[in-house]
Amino acid sequence: MKRMMFTRKTSRSFLALCTSLALCSCGGGGALSDGKPLPRLTFAHLAPLKVNVGRVDIVDASAGDPLPVGFVADPARVAQRYFGSRFEAAGTHGTLFVRLEEASVAHEFVPSVEKIARAFKVGGADRYTVRVRMLLEHRDERDRLLYSQAVTGMRVMNISEYASPAEREAHQMQGLETLFREIDNKIPDMVLHGMGIGLL
Repeated sequence: MKRMMFTRKTSRSFLALCTSLALCSCGGGGALSDGKPLPRLTFAHLAPLKVNVGRVDIVDASAGDPLPVGFVADPARVAQRYFGSRFEAAGTHGTLFVRLEEASVAHEFVPSVEKIARAFKVGGADRYTVRVRMLLEHRDERDRLLYSQAVTGMRVMNISEYASPAEREAHQMQGLETLFREIDNKIPDMVLHGMGIGLL
């Protein structure tokens, strides 16, 4: 008869694994939204940035690839809502073009870093890498290019394979909110000082 020998290190690792699995299996599943869809990102908290142009055009030129299974928020739509609410045309001539060139979500499954968890094929995470790239152009009334600059952003989200649907949705929404908050940190300076079309 074979016996399984546990060293102190193995026992501690196994205890930590069992504890983490227990927490994952009973840790507040569904409590974040009570099974109801969470509110979408609207960026209503951001004051519109007035720009000295006659109109603002937002064009989605991204590939439009399908989202990975389990990812609920389309970054292309979030980007359109962000720029649609962030800019307000307050001039009479010229156009601010916002061209969305990339809005992608890549998925991979990441095994646990714990050896025992990997052996039992448990404790892994879904890793989502979100990338967005926008091109901002200022053109005059004759469609001549006056200024052009690209804005990029990336966010990596690791979500436990044991997370409930509500927890996954909340994690993704928080990740996208952080991503566009980082993008928004670049926008005012670009419009005010780079393009020179911002109106205070």
